[in-house]
Amino acid sequence: MVESIQKKTLPERESSYRIEVSQEELGKFLIPTISEDEVRKFLDKFKEKYKGKHKKALFIARMQPPHFGHLLAMKMALEVADNLVIGIGSSNVKGLDNPWTVEERQDMLEKALETNTDIKTRSRIIHLPDFFVSKDEYDDPKWVEETLQRVEGADVVVSRNPWVTGLLDGKMNIIKPPLFKREYFEGKKIRQALRNRK
Repeated sequence: MVESIQKKTLPERESSYRIEVSQEELGKFLIPTISEDEVRKFLDKFKEKYKGKHKKALFIARMQPPHFGHLLAMKMALEVADNLVIGIGSSNVKGLDNPWTVEERQDMLEKALETNTDIKTRSRIIHLPDFFVSKDEYDDPKWVEETLQRVEGADVVVSRNPWVTGLLDGKMNIIKPPLFKREYFEGKKIRQALRNRK
């Protein structure tokens, strides 16, 4: 695991995109909406569909903010792989859809993993920056090159993101996990709910 950044509250930062939020508020989105038995059944069904075992899986998400859907995808990845690399994507990007720094996102994630010991003990966290040819054009070949170097040994990516799977197709195995309660566990909706709260 990357060294933890110890903070009781998220630090203040000047930004017109900033969302002030407490760890307690974020915690609401990390709570499963189904029982542990139902989670186990969900994982067993996933494992049955994707037979075989990989050495190291890669899961990439921006974690803006981390939520239970992310944790469930990590659990799914560990059903088909011995270890997991968690890539915090767009680590160098700030804006309306990216209101928290990568350090804040890592801190949120590490706090969530404190109660998810299987993920915590079998994973490591890395930062995956975006690369640009110009202000509005991504440098996809550079992203692929850097990502593959940082996740050396990963032989499967667990992702539904078409950009990620498209770029990594042919370079590692692709597993597209099922979505879970996307109407609730979706970053954009969570950010909107946090911005609209009274």
